[in-house]
Amino acid sequence: MPNIKNIAELNQVILDKKLSWTARENWLTNFTIEQKRDILGVKIDAADLARIAQMPVSADAPVAGLAAKFNWRNNAGKNYISPVKHQGGCGSCVSFCTVALMESMAAIEKGKFFLDLSEADMHFCSSHGANCGGWWPTSALNEAINRGVVDEASFPYNSAFSSGGVRCVAVADRAKKITKLTSFSTLTTMTERKQWLSTVGPLSAVFHVYEDFFSLGSGIYAHAHGDEVGYHCVEVVGYDDAQKCWLCKNSWGTTFGDNGFFRIAYGQCGIDNTSNDKDSNGNTLRFPMWGGKGIVLPVGVSPKIQEINSNLNSDGRLEVFTRAMDNGVWNIWQTRRSAGPWSNLSPMGGLVKQLSSMINSDGRLEIAGIGMDNALWLNWQTRPAAGPWSGWHSLGGGVKQIKMARNSDGRLEIFAIGMDDALYNIWQTRPAAGPWSAWNNLGGKVKAIDVVSNSDGRLEVFAIGMDNAMHHIWQTRPAAGPWSAWASRGGIVKAIKASCNSDGRLEVFGIGSDDGLYNIWQTVPHGGPWSNWNGLGGKIKKLDAELNADGRLEVFGIGMDDALWNIWQTRAHSGPWSGWNSLGGKIKQLSSSRNSDGRLEVFGIGMDDALWNIWQTRVAAGPWSSWNKLT
Repeated sequence: MPNIKNIAELNQVILDKKLSWTARENWLTNFTIEQKRDILGVKIDAADLARIAQMPVSADAPVAGLAAKFNWRNNAGKNYISPVKHQGGCGSCVSFCTVALMESMAAIEKGKFFLDLSEADMHFCSSHGANCGGWWPTSALNEAINRGVVDEASFPYNSAFSSGGVRCVAVADRAKKITKLTSFSTLTTMTERKQWLSTVGPLSAVFHVYEDFFSLGSGIYAHAHGDEVGYHCVEVVGYDDAQKCWLCKNSWGTTFGDNGFFRIAYGQCGIDNTSNDKDSNGNTLRFPMWGGKGIVLPVGVSPKIQEINSNLNSDGRLEVFTRAMDNGVWNIWQTRRSAGPWSNLSPMGGLVKQLSSMINSDGRLEIAGIGMDNALWLNWQTRPAAGPWSGWHSLGGGVKQIKMARNSDGRLEIFAIGMDDALYNIWQTRPAAGPWSAWNNLGGKVKAIDVVSNSDGRLEVFAIGMDNAMHHIWQTRPAAGPWSAWASRGGIVKAIKASCNSDGRLEVFGIGSDDGLYNIWQTVPHGGPWSNWNGLGGKIKKLDAELNADGRLEVFGIGMDDALWNIWQTRAHSGPWSGWNSLGGKIKQLSSSRNSDGRLEVFGIGMDDALWNIWQTRVAAGPWSSWNKLT
């Protein structure tokens, strides 16, 4: 291969080969081959590549609805990619691309934009060891899961270098400063890579580096000239099918490429499974890419909380929304289906007076809150079971209590008590989507509400009237009006919870004026006549109810001793009821949910204003766990 003496000659070769990029001088131009080789820090793990090669491979066929291009630097107008960094003359690129991926996922999943994590901590203090030698992405990602990474301020990259070489710096209180990943995936096909990029986040990628790459200026890189030098790791932040290229973030400072970013053509230098590039032994190079998710931020000082609302994600993970003492909204979630560990408590912004949540028919959770202006505000997941969240949006109105529900046709509907004590409703005009309707007045004079769906698909609202009796109103057709007139079911109650039995009959539980638990039920599925009120005993001040996986309703209450108590049907959708049982603890608010594996779980606000949980250790049965502190 002819020796190229300068950038002008290289640009002529690029032009002659009709390639779509331009070379220019940068800080690497005058490096020797040895110096260039030193900064290419990928050490190929042949055993891991062999393992990956044995993984089942899905058909690499086009997927309907897959975006033709995607870029995390501009996703709906937002940039989720942290600034370009500089690894200097050290072969630490694997740590830089892994940390870049973690910083991006913090922005995507947590709204924590431009987190600055320590590549020095990842590279010099992990199993890699305090040296500038190469590494492999799988090893670095395992360190991100098991050991985590501290922030850059705790161990700045440049402070690792001294006249004697490189060193690891011990970070005080490291356990309180670490950010971790929960899991990572290996993507081998073009479709898998693009699906991940367009729905989850950026990827780490490895490719074969030739001499010409060091002079990349602008355009879409394709190998033009020069011998191989080594292998490099970068963060892939997007793709463009029209231009047939990957969009990448490098770690060679902002004078390289396009302010530190660059584009590389599909199939080039082993970067994907369409490559025909070969190593020095003639072996075809087709490297996978790696994606991480489930970012866990450092445990900070958790806010004291005053309200909780729990719900189940479409992927089977419970999530709890909390309102802090300052009325700010936070969330916390299981990092695995039906199991911990739980994430850290994460801020969601907004200031609200009450929370309610519901899952959209497309699998996205949505929360509603009453703002400080008494208007109704919404915030929703922009992807099923995942962030980023939309941010808060107002639906107007003036309300003082809310409850969300989902119609049988998939449209969310919110019921609210207005400032005039009447019941109002507002609804999505399309399943899982806006625009929302205008506010509608359903009349009545009420001071507390709950809503449940009948087994025939009609929503029904239960309310405590100004006479302290229970009243109800219902859709006369599934998912549609007109609504019935208000009807009274009598009784004297100060709190209510509506549920649906496994045989389709609605049942409402109320706390009576004597603090005892009472129930009343439909005698036939989704219809009357209703039973009379029945006393279940006990002395409680808060209640919630949940349906066990075996069809038995279970009621939870906070007793006069502040402990959690439960009582349950002994047969599916039928009595007799058990006696009251104490689950201990000391709580002042509660919310119950059912895990995707069928086990009930109860969340409570403790006397320390922290979030606690307790759960069935078997499906639909005890014994229950001990109380566990989540925040």
